Amino acid sequence: MGLLQYFGLALQKLTAAELEFADRIGLNEELMRLLKTETTTSLKPINQNSIEAVASSTKPETAYTIVKNCKKRFDTHGMRLFAFSEQEGETNVVSFKSDIESSIIRFAGTKGKTNVNNTDMLCELIDKWSTQFEFVIHGAGSDWLQLEFTTLPDDKDAFAEEVFEVCPDIKTEFSYNEKLIDSIRNSKILGLWWD
Repeated sequence: MGLLQYFGLALQKLTAAELEFADRIGLNEELMRLLKTETTTSLKPINQNSIEAVASSTKPETAYTIVKNCKKRFDTHGMRLFAFSEQEGETNVVSFKSDIESSIIRFAGTKGKTNVNNTDMLCELIDKWSTQFEFVIHGAGSDWLQLEFTTLPDDKDAFAEEVFEVCPDIKTEFSYNEKLIDSIRNSKILGLWWD
């Protein structure tokens, strides 16, 4: 985030169409101006899985920086903010009105490409985890999900087993529970993917 944007200065103005759409779906104008400024692209309406949102395209590495730096501000206004990508090299920072973090999974239609998971099951799992430890969703797509942890689960072995069950592909990188937990402890990040 640029220094001027941090202090709320030099935020880009919204066009009449951007302002009308953001207002209609209940998004905070100042935060929409911040999103437009940080991504340096216009905001566009997007409707995915019956959730109306605003999206702004940017480079993948920029998207994650924006989400990491701005997510708490959006959360305090009951808005989800995350990186959304369906194709290599094409990333949007997306925001919509919701108090529920798992609604990001519903928007993205995250389920993977196997018959093991479906979107409802992943939403239930994320909702369950949110009662046991603290994390946020930084990014999602139909076949991937990235979480950042503030706290870790008390029962780390049971958590690792759940991760391996829901995302069998992750065993190729982390062959046993302790290796997975050490990686999360060190990086605070868990990336799930389904090939």
